[in-house]
Amino acid sequence: MSVKSDSLAGWLDDFFGTPTSDLEAASTSLRLLFRGRWEEGEGNDFKASLRGNIHLPQVNKRLSLIFTEEVEEGTAESGSAKEIIDDSKDNTDVSLQYNVLEDIRSRLDLHFGLRSSLKPKVSGRYRYRTSLIEDYFAEFSEKVYFKGGDGFGSITRFSIDHTLASNQVLRWSNRFHYAEESNGVEWSSNLSLNKRLDEKRAIAYVVGTAGETRPDYLNTRYGISVVYRQNILRPWLFVELEPAYKWKRLNREDDRDGVAQFTAKLELRFAED
Repeated sequence: MSVKSDSLAGWLDDFFGTPTSDLEAASTSLRLLFRGRWEEGEGNDFKASLRGNIHLPQVNKRLSLIFTEEVEEGTAESGSAKEIIDDSKDNTDVSLQYNVLEDIRSRLDLHFGLRSSLKPKVSGRYRYRTSLIEDYFAEFSEKVYFKGGDGFGSITRFSIDHTLASNQVLRWSNRFHYAEESNGVEWSSNLSLNKRLDEKRAIAYVVGTAGETRPDYLNTRYGISVVYRQNILRPWLFVELEPAYKWKRLNREDDRDGVAQFTAKLELRFAED
């Protein structure tokens, strides 16, 4: 039962396309994403990105060429536990990933590469996942990196999954990001109910908060969203719709404004399996 519950969380992560699921895939997996977003007061925004990994067994069985988004280093989306606040840049980076060790509970990877600005980037990431009690699972990860032009930083993530039924997982996820060039720590905390509707459809209900610490105050933002994702027409084609509403402010003296947002994604996934 424990393995079955953990597998459901893994299925949801893979279906929603979490960055961790892509980077730790056992075989080559690439996602080409086209995203359109409308936000009240900001207008429309469109972007295309590539994410995933290409295994290089002819060079080394532990070596992969990975494509990640710059958003990974800041306030990122995280698939079935999507983070409400997403105000960061979305540039694609290319790097080599070397799997130092991996067992049933933990994994350690080293990354070497270039950012989209052609500046060097080096990082190490450790992840540990274990069961707490029946139907409860905890995951911790720590990433330490160096970016040319920006300096050192670290990203700490902690989450707890609780399997409610054969097709539902409740996830509480937290992220703390410290960068050398920042004045404090960027943080976020999200609670999401993720439900598998069938083999081709899933939905997530998310509520969250995020902010940055400063020397004299805490700048917080809040939001709610619903994420619906479906496999359409072909096994490799996905569509995702996400209406959301946020309450945020830029400065301490400002009133917190409520803004509506709608995001639509079309994704092409190519995988060896």
